[in-house]
Amino acid sequence: MIVGLSGLACSGRAALQPVQGKVLYKNQPLSGATVILHAATGGDTLADWPVGQTQQDGTFTLATGGQNGAAAGEYRVTIVCLQAPQTKSSKAGGLSTASEDPEDHLKGAYADPAKSKLRVVIKNRINHLDPFVLPAVETSTAARRQ
Repeated sequence: MIVGLSGLACSGRAALQPVQGKVLYKNQPLSGATVILHAATGGDTLADWPVGQTQQDGTFTLATGGQNGAAAGEYRVTIVCLQAPQTKSSKAGGLSTASEDPEDHLKGAYADPAKSKLRVVIKNRINHLDPFVLPAVETSTAARRQ
């Protein structure tokens, strides 16, 4: 019996708590965004990141390592909303395919965990997070002048 219990203690996986939330951008639900939690104390690895994808209504549910939930603790939050680049027609009437890489609809404003001001605390219970209300992302000064 002791061997079985010690195996559970040494598994290294903390109990995962259910987590649901919502993302609003310009006061509208943001669909297709990826929400990632990064341990505030550092030391997180890719396998430890709780991740969720927003639905049409902006809601998301987090999963960690393929299992629903996130470990209790304090986290920095990053949000990216990758979209296919818009195709622009060339002067000759053809389509331009200058960049085929997805672009972050949020212009990277919430993508860097080191700079993120978004924080959450996951508790040992069902967690319904307050909505992340993201203001409109400003364009760069150079882009505004054009």
